[in-house]
Amino acid sequence: MRLDLAFFYYQFNDVFTHTGGKMKNSFHRAGKNPIFWDSDLNPEGFALKFKNDLIHTALVGFDVEERKTADDTLMFGGQVMHDIAFSDRTLIAGVGYYDYSNLKRNIPLFDGKGRGNTVDSNRRLTNDYNIAELFLEYKAKLATQPFSMYGNYYQNTAANDADSAYTIGFKLGKVKNKGSWDVGLAYLDVEADAVIGLFNDSDFAGGNTDSTGFLLKAGYGLNKNMALGLTYIDSEIGQSQTTQTDYDRLQLDFKIKFK
Repeated sequence: MRLDLAFFYYQFNDVFTHTGGKMKNSFHRAGKNPIFWDSDLNPEGFALKFKNDLIHTALVGFDVEERKTADDTLMFGGQVMHDIAFSDRTLIAGVGYYDYSNLKRNIPLFDGKGRGNTVDSNRRLTNDYNIAELFLEYKAKLATQPFSMYGNYYQNTAANDADSAYTIGFKLGKVKNKGSWDVGLAYLDVEADAVIGLFNDSDFAGGNTDSTGFLLKAGYGLNKNMALGLTYIDSEIGQSQTTQTDYDRLQLDFKIKFK
């Protein structure tokens, strides 16, 4: 049996918290974009968070993969961001850094599939992954609807080539009650070794790096805790290759929340 969530949460005071176990991802994702972290990733590890009027920080350690015949892969990362609020608008700016251990010259994580990451003739990863992040997110109201624009940039400082990724996008509206709606569009460009192929969106480009394309999402509220979601993906795999492969996907989701 696999547990989806099993964690403890402790609040030291008004600014410090500690979470440990199988938990929700503690890092901020500007625009909830999936270029680096898939939305359904629940890692195992710990998170220390600090928040005051000036900055929000997260220091996190993940147990990524245990190995019997080699050193385990761990991830230690941190994120710092600052909110600038004026009137009914907010600008969020942040940086992050994520250091994965023992990836180079090892088989790709879990199932041995590179998912766009560069591997050698023995199917072993040719790079480590120490990834720097920059992001901006702007939130406001457009007419009566919540509106946001965002941009993310990532660079794998441990790779010599094909080491960067970025996304830009927007979202209008919010699905909350019956008759509410939202729509969002993002463009993603992910070079082969910019991020780890296992942890980015498993739907966009089939979960592969070395890909580009558009991600369109829309939602409509059927009731307070019930909604429909529509996702259309128009992407290409193999941007570094002579020939690219189209990957187009249409998804329709029926969502129910239990509280």
